[in-house]
Formats: sequence, C-alpha cells, structure tokens
Amino acid sequence: MSTSAKREQLPAPASADKTRLVEANVNPQTGFASDYLNHFSEAVMLLELMMEMPECREDFLAWQPRKYEEHFAASNFKHRDVAIAAYGEADPEFEADRLSRRAAWFDGHAQRKIQRRSSGVHSELSPVEK
Repeated sequence: MSTSAKREQLPAPASADKTRLVEANVNPQTGFASDYLNHFSEAVMLLELMMEMPECREDFLAWQPRKYEEHFAASNFKHRDVAIAAYGEADPEFEADRLSRRAAWFDGHAQRKIQRRSSGVHSELSPVEK
C-alpha cells in the first residue's frame, strides 16, 4: 500500500475533534503538530548565528535533543496538550516510527556538530558550516 493511500486511511486522533486539531495546528490525519520542527530549526539557527555572533556559541553547545512530547511539555505552545494527546494516538507503525527515526537522525547530526564545536575541531566542517 502506498504511503499516500495509507495516510488517507488513518483515523483522526480521538483526543480532539478536527476543528480543534486544526486550530492547534495539528494535522488531523497524522496527529502531528508542525511546531515540533521549531526544535530543530532552533539548532540550525544557533549554528548559523554562531558564525556571525560568537557569543551564541554557548547557546548552541547547550542545545539538547528532545522527543516530541518533551518539546511540547517544555514549550509555551498554546495548544501543547492537544499536540501531546494527538501524538499519543498517532499510528505508531506508520507515522510515529518515521518521525522518531528522522528526529533521531537530526539529533545525531546536531550532536556531532556540537561535539566538533565544543572540542574546537573545525577542519571537518564544510565551507558552508565555517
């Protein structure tokens, strides 16, 4: 079964009606809120800022991976409870596993950059990252 065909068959999370999910910026079919991507955007932004503003180095080095639920629990996102509940009801075989694998890849990539920066190793970085 194709990804798009399976996605169409996903039941909407029961934690909230479709209107409430949409208001919370949670995809009604997947149960995921795009606000989670802000966690990763923060690491990229700090890395970019650090190139121009060395005083951002400590903020970048302090960045830590967070799981989906951890991100929302620590955020000021207005609808964080809806986002957490909808995620808990997402189809783990289809979406949660895929999201978790992609988040783990990014977390590992970011952690390697943080380790390089904290140890002062810059020669392994591409010209874009320097």
